[in-house]
Amino acid sequence: MILDATAGYRMMWANKNDSDTIYLDSRKEVKPNLVALWQFLPFQNDFFDLILFDPPHDKPGPRGIFRQKFGALNLDTFHIDFWQAWRELFRVLKPNHFLIFKWCETRRKLHTVISLCPYKPLFYNLFKGSKSSNETMTFWVVFRKG
Repeated sequence: MILDATAGYRMMWANKNDSDTIYLDSRKEVKPNLVALWQFLPFQNDFFDLILFDPPHDKPGPRGIFRQKFGALNLDTFHIDFWQAWRELFRVLKPNHFLIFKWCETRRKLHTVISLCPYKPLFYNLFKGSKSSNETMTFWVVFRKG
């Protein structure tokens, strides 16, 4: 069983209706399988084989297209939200299974976000944007629950 903890419109999915995946989002307008917060997951311990975690950007405009498509982080509760999210995501992940995390450095650096995580990354890959995208850097990070 797979959990996409921040599914949104499922834009990264080739199969947007995979029967082994729970598409979770806090926004009912994006039509997830389950409306819930990634900081408080309604699943038993050690349930998922794979978790995808692609949280919203932390710098969208108040009414911009990024906010509509991807949602937005609460900057006032950022550290608490991520601390809770990491603990919940790893709680519901089976031992020796994987969590894939995607992070775009717009305001917060990758090391700030993963410093709140109880597990160290196995590896990551960097995609560096073009000058037209203000040199944004998107990281794909793989964790394994020990």
